[in-house]
Amino acid sequence: MTSSPLSEFGDTQAVANIVHALAKLKQPNKAIMSKVNEEAEWMVKEGKPQHIANTAWAFAKMDVRAPDLFKEIETRASFLVKEGNPQDIANTAWAYRKLQYDAPTLLAAVDSASEVLIKSGKPQEISNVALAFAEIGHKPDSFFNCLEKHADEFVKSASEQAIINVSWSLVTLGLASENEALLQTLWKRAIETDASKLPREALLPLVQVDVHARTSGAKLPPAPPGLKWRMIQAVKVTTESSSPFEDEYSALLADAGFKHQREVQFLDGEYADFMAIDFACKERKIAVEYDGASHFLTELKKGARPNHGRENGPTTAKRRLMEQMGWKVANIDYKDNIKMEIAPKWVLEKEGGVREMKMKYLRNRLEKVGVTLYQMDDIESMALKLQALKVGTQIEVYWPNYKRYYQGKIKGPKPIDEDGHTRVLYENGDDKFEDLENEIWRLGTMGGGSGRVKVKVKVY
Repeated sequence: MTSSPLSEFGDTQAVANIVHALAKLKQPNKAIMSKVNEEAEWMVKEGKPQHIANTAWAFAKMDVRAPDLFKEIETRASFLVKEGNPQDIANTAWAYRKLQYDAPTLLAAVDSASEVLIKSGKPQEISNVALAFAEIGHKPDSFFNCLEKHADEFVKSASEQAIINVSWSLVTLGLASENEALLQTLWKRAIETDASKLPREALLPLVQVDVHARTSGAKLPPAPPGLKWRMIQAVKVTTESSSPFEDEYSALLADAGFKHQREVQFLDGEYADFMAIDFACKERKIAVEYDGASHFLTELKKGARPNHGRENGPTTAKRRLMEQMGWKVANIDYKDNIKMEIAPKWVLEKEGGVREMKMKYLRNRLEKVGVTLYQMDDIESMALKLQALKVGTQIEVYWPNYKRYYQGKIKGPKPIDEDGHTRVLYENGDDKFEDLENEIWRLGTMGGGSGRVKVKVKVY
């Protein structure tokens, strides 16, 4: 056994007990917590899985970041999962989820132990692991498939909250169709619950399960009237707040010619008040979301900054839901905003200042999802370009899925359909009506043809 400055407190079990007690008392001791993080290698290499799990749980419970400790746990994840019991595994996964640490190695190891975990673990432990997969955004290969085989046993002993948590995890990871049999079993058990016993914190995930399942094509039986009424009431008190950054980007979008509303509800029917889009043009189904720090995980690598990693599971799930409903979704990453705010002077001079950098950034973000933002100065030239079209005119249309332009020409004798879309015959033989008012396109190198095409111009 190697020595450590922490040995003054005793062995790894003693250290874990001390930190665990601090968490129970809700009294974080900065000196002790800092020392444990500094001596992470000793703690993880010398400690048993239970000691490590209890220590990780305590840090998360007190909301104290310990990147060195959690990085060391991630490094030895396979050993800890193999030697630990279901409670140790669940507590460790819960801690990573609570602190929003990215944990690909740990969660892959947990997934590989799914059979043992689900057969031996308590429902609450299984629920905590499911939530970790979902909130961190790690789609497992085996976990939910294994749980589906043991679904009947799980729902017999699980609490209502555990059942709802696993259901929410399934739909958040986009597995409503893939594991529909499991979802059906969980949902049927969840809606049997006495509606009066469910707090709002349990009703809101149920609403999300219902919405995601319906959108993905999974057909769940309707909730009883009493429970349905409480679910509808729960979403009506949902509140949305805005930040100064959102105010700024709303103004930038407006100046760029993007007509939009803020906090736009996009769900139909009884849940219409539940979710909102930060900035949206509802007529064209274009959404712009400003993603702050809470939307991102923290990477466990040297020099990594908190909440500067990839987006978390719920953020991915919301975008997936909107796209399934036909929306084009562009996300503004707060980290990009920071980079533009602190850009070197020479970069600012080259780009024309911070404001111009942000305008260019917005256009690029929207162009990636097939939407063009025109500067107010460009409106006249855009109108002239549209009006210049005639049968036979060569144009190039940008296809965002392929990230390239494809050449074609305006085809007659009826180049405009009843929706105002323009008929384009591509070089590869494709014959399509394109919405050139809202597509990215440019005039080709070859002109010709006759017969003016009348195009109405709308600028948002």
